[in-house]
Amino acid sequence: MPGHYNHAKILEVLVVEDDALLRMAAVDLVELENLVVFDADGADQALELLALHSQIGIVFTDIQMPGSMDGMVLAQHTKARWPHLQHIIVSGQLAPTKAQMPDGAQFFAKPYDTGLKGQTLRAMAGIQV
Repeated sequence: MPGHYNHAKILEVLVVEDDALLRMAAVDLVELENLVVFDADGADQALELLALHSQIGIVFTDIQMPGSMDGMVLAQHTKARWPHLQHIIVSGQLAPTKAQMPDGAQFFAKPYDTGLKGQTLRAMAGIQV
C-alpha cells in the first residue's frame, strides 16, 4: 500500500465532514475497525478537537466544506502543526494531485470502497490483520 505510515498503534481518528449522514457513515466505518472516533462538522471544530485530544493520529476529511478552510487546507495546516498526523482525504467532486496532499496522505473518491478504506485505516493505525 502506498504511503509512509507510522506503525505505532494509533487508536483515535478524527472524521471531518459537513454532511451529517456522510459523517455518520464515516464514523461507523472507523468504529468497525475498533478505533476511537471523534467527529467534526468543519475545520474550526476539527482544530478545537485536535488541540484537546493529542492522541488523535489520523484525520479523515472531506475536501469541500464550508467555513474558514476546506479539507485540503485543513490537511496541510494540521500536518504542519501536528507532524505525526496521518490523513485520509475524500471527495465526490475533486481529485487532488499528490503534490497538493500532505506527505503520506491517501485520497479516496466518493463513493469509496469501504473495504479498501478500512484496510487503509488499519495500516495507518499500525493494526495487523
